[in-house]
Amino acid sequence: MACHAIFDCKRCANCCTTGNPIRLRREDAARIARHFKIPVSKAIKKYTILDGKGYSKFKAVEPCRFYDPSIKGCRIYNARPWSCRIFPFLGIYGSEDKVLVHESCPGSIEAHQALMSALEKVQREQKEIGRSDETDKKTDKEDIRMAKEWFRALLEGLDR
Repeated sequence: MACHAIFDCKRCANCCTTGNPIRLRREDAARIARHFKIPVSKAIKKYTILDGKGYSKFKAVEPCRFYDPSIKGCRIYNARPWSCRIFPFLGIYGSEDKVLVHESCPGSIEAHQALMSALEKVQREQKEIGRSDETDKKTDKEDIRMAKEWFRALLEGLDR
């Protein structure tokens, strides 16, 4: 989540031109249908196929059928699928604290480096003031709650 908050897309189009497959959920098809003002069944028939694993994906995926090179972006950005919304930082299933960073995305590398640098700075500062790992484990629950509220407000304020 923090990576997304500071992510700055470099408009390189690697995600739109190499993403394969672009998986879709039923909610994605519904959002696309609303965007084009067509029934969901028509959107599913027109834009998707099953991938053999029970998931839907776009019929033409490389480059994405909705990528527009003239604007270096997505023609259905506000209706884009969930997999596009979470790219380039994909959470690793079963883990709340691990993220896969796509090396093909210069913006993700920059965001990841900035976060790692900030984390290293905080760790150095904690060592300087003599804070131990044991103290870190006993972080005040109120501090955690306040940090979550701050981050949630930050995310709500972003134009996604």
